[in-house]
Order: sequence, then C-alpha cells, then structure tokens
Amino acid sequence: MLVEGYQGLVVHGPLQATWLCHLARLQREGAPLRHFAFRGQSPAICNTPVMLHATADGIDLWASSEGRLTMTATAGWA
Repeated sequence: MLVEGYQGLVVHGPLQATWLCHLARLQREGAPLRHFAFRGQSPAICNTPVMLHATADGIDLWASSEGRLTMTATAGWA
C-alpha cells in the first residue's frame, strides 16, 4: 500500500479543471472556448469545500480549498 501523507483522498486535478472550464463558459454566456489551460497548485482533499473564482472578464480562474490555491487556469474565446 502506498501512503503519500495526504489528509484524505485527493480530488482528481482534471475534475477541478473541468469545473473551472464550466465557470469560464458561464462568464461568457456559453461562448465557445478557443483556449483553456490549467495547472494544479496543491491538492484538494475530498469532503472539504472547493471554491471556484474568476476575474470579471473570465480570463483568469482559480480554485481554492481551506485557504489554499489548488488550481489555476486561463481561458480564451474565439
């Protein structure tokens, strides 16, 4: 058994990216995305709240959990 020292199960990084991608689309009323890039920053742990954030223009997005940045992303439209 592999033990990595996390407080619990880790939330799949691409799942967080999917949430941010959906948030980006909501910022631009469902306009098709031309570009979406994401980068994991720290693990989000299951059963802890994850908050999604975006700048007013929806270009920069991020997720946080318990005061820690867990994922960053940028979006671009056609």
